[in-house]
Amino acid sequence: MAEIHANLHRIDPEPLIKELESQGFSLGPESWFSSLMKHIEEEGREWMREPLKWLIDHYPRDTPKALCHCDLHLINILVKDNQVTGVLDWGLRYENPAYDIATASITGWTLGPMVLPGHDWKGFVQRFIDEYRNLMPLDSDIFEYYQAMKIFTVWRTIQYDIDVWLFPGVQETLNQLFKKITGIEPQNPYIKNQTEDMYSFR
Repeated sequence: MAEIHANLHRIDPEPLIKELESQGFSLGPESWFSSLMKHIEEEGREWMREPLKWLIDHYPRDTPKALCHCDLHLINILVKDNQVTGVLDWGLRYENPAYDIATASITGWTLGPMVLPGHDWKGFVQRFIDEYRNLMPLDSDIFEYYQAMKIFTVWRTIQYDIDVWLFPGVQETLNQLFKKITGIEPQNPYIKNQTEDMYSFR
């Protein structure tokens, strides 16, 4: 997992970015933030306005960027004879690599227990983060920011996505983590009357 992410983040992004821009597509944050604001307005999701403002205000602009998959976890990686043969379900952003690591981490401890119950997913994810750090830089503060961004993305897509994000305790955990990072406690309508201890990754 760490090697696959590191190899992706080492790819020269310029040829793809230029080609996409020539076709009218943008991989930058401005179009993403703009689409989120439009979503809030059209869907009447006022509870998301303050979290989005925090993401915009704290966006780490002057940091290295790379091609990011945006959903690069175990289920989206094809393997044959112990060799990676393909990667599925690209979101594709030109973003700090920490976004991919934060996304894979949150997905790991959320989706992982449903796929393989009883496995030490917290330990697996922490090893993944540590191994990535051995290969590529990963700033802790920037990593936390992108954890918050991934959580917001879950809230943005949950109505269209698989119901893993509504698994008991998941939304409570995401809310707690978002509050820990941002100081904001969203009025999350997806929270049920169940609680679960928050996982923390550094």
